[in-house]
Amino acid sequence: MASAVAGGYGLLALSWGFNIHIWFAILIMSAMLLSCLGALTLLPSLILTFRPRLIFRRTRLPVSPPVAGTS
Repeated sequence: MASAVAGGYGLLALSWGFNIHIWFAILIMSAMLLSCLGALTLLPSLILTFRPRLIFRRTRLPVSPPVAGTS
């Protein structure tokens, strides 16, 4: 999603004669690309480093006995 928003604002950066739109597009585009980069690289590494209990919960599921007549 962030890359699509960055691409849309990248097209806005190509507009001529509207300097405020060009600067706005560059700022939003860079913010969206950094957000995308952080979500794809920084967040998984933080999850693996701190190993929160919400994600890495060690609970055993109850095992039900097999039902007769099924393979």
